[in-house]
This record gives sequence, structure tokens and C-alpha cells, in this order.
Amino acid sequence: MLIVKKDHAKAVRTVSAAYPKLVVSDKPVVTRFKDPADNETRIDLMKPLQKVYQLAFRYTLQVGESHRIPDLEMGLISKFAAITSPNRERLRKMQDTVDFADIFLHNQGDVNVPKLLRLAAQVYPGGEAEISKLVDDIRAGRKIEV
Repeated sequence: MLIVKKDHAKAVRTVSAAYPKLVVSDKPVVTRFKDPADNETRIDLMKPLQKVYQLAFRYTLQVGESHRIPDLEMGLISKFAAITSPNRERLRKMQDTVDFADIFLHNQGDVNVPKLLRLAAQVYPGGEAEISKLVDDIRAGRKIEV
């Protein structure tokens, strides 16, 4: 879950109070809550340190009275950022790629591609070219390299 910077400490306290048995591990980009029984992560509270994640709060849709979620293009960009992250495990990148393709294929008529390209440029320089190739490969049914 991506948390606004000013609310991160409050979110950590809230999750800690709700799940006191989980072990808190604070990292530079995420606060993780792990189950001590198997040391598996149960909850991630992401810190919006990268520009692309700061943008996530700008491109949202209202859900109910109190919650906002990323819009379609921002959801795709979040997956793209994970796919291209140098620190992400290969298996997770594979899942992110499948997620990206599935979201894109089921919503391609609604995707604002120029907006998607503009946002991809915020992930890293040249991101717009890479996401454009990814979208073209998905549309054509070509093999995707992770």
C-alpha cells in the first residue's frame, strides 16, 4: 500500500496496533510487517520516494467517501515501475508483467496511451519507449522478455 509521506508514521502505528504480532521492518522505501512464524511479509507500506509514486496521488479516482485509488494509467505505470525496478526479484517482475498485460488487454479501449507514455517518462529516462514496446508486444501477442 502506498502511503502519503506525511501519513506514513501514523499508518505504521495504526497497522502495528491492529496487528501487534507482526514484526515491523523499516527499510528506505518500505515499512514491512512480517509474520514471525514464517518471516513472510504480510503488509507493505510503501514510501513515495520515487517521482512516479509521488504522481500516484495526483492521478486517482474517488472510491466511497474516504478512499482514492490510482486511475487506470497510474495503475499500469505502477506495474511498469515494478517491472523495470533493478531491485525487484525476477519472479515478482514476471508476475508484474502478467498483471500489466492482463490489465492492459482488458482495458485497452479505455487506456489513454499518450498519458501512459508521459507517465512512463517519469519512471526513468527512456521509459516511454520501453512501455510503448511493451504495449505493442502485448497487442501483437509477442513474447515478453522480463
